Amino acid sequence: MDKELTLLLENYRPTQEAISLIHQITTILLVGITGAGKDSIKHELLEKGTYHDIVSHTTRAPRKNNGILEKDGQEYHFISKEQAKEMIENHQFIEAKWVHRQNIYGTSVAEFQTCLSDGKIALADIEVQGVDEYIALSPKTTKPIFLLPPDFSIWLKRFKSRYEGHVGSGEFRERLHTATEEIKHVLQHPYFYIVVNDDLEIAAQEVDTIAHNGIQSNATIEYGRRCAMKLLHDISNHDVQAI
Repeated sequence: MDKELTLLLENYRPTQEAISLIHQITTILLVGITGAGKDSIKHELLEKGTYHDIVSHTTRAPRKNNGILEKDGQEYHFISKEQAKEMIENHQFIEAKWVHRQNIYGTSVAEFQTCLSDGKIALADIEVQGVDEYIALSPKTTKPIFLLPPDFSIWLKRFKSRYEGHVGSGEFRERLHTATEEIKHVLQHPYFYIVVNDDLEIAAQEVDTIAHNGIQSNATIEYGRRCAMKLLHDISNHDVQAI
């Protein structure tokens, strides 16, 4: 099954109708390393009433966040690999990818159709790997925003709060590797906005400003890049057993 899915994903392209659809919608892509605060910022933005939550599909099982089990249709649409295969074959995704080499994540055409009907800004929480497809399909309407914690110690604290007891040293090592690759990718691609999530309300307001104006100050851009490079350095020097 996995080999067949990999082949389907490698050759996947959305339909022309799907491409035309996203050309009509301002799309904010919230991306970031695990524990960067994507869910919290998304909640803040949705409270404004001008955003539509693009709920992604995933083949992973629901998990607990701060002791609360995720709900189908709220955090994600939880599907089986068989269902993912059927959706891919029927071109029901804008984009879909393997993540952490284990599960498929994707955003559906149906979510964007609802967004357009409601006249709202699309707000999608996706993985870094999915951003390039959106940029290639609709660079003028796509605004990818990469969220970072202000430093490694705060990130580690957030990570433990969310995953301690559920993630072993092997998976944590994989998450560190993924975070490293994601940060490097963002630093190499200038179409990413970097927002440091130190204060939740300030970070959410910055994302909202980008959504409406598409701008960041030079000082904010430089601060984000410095935080990203410092985080890379600290991850590379971290003892994975310390989790």
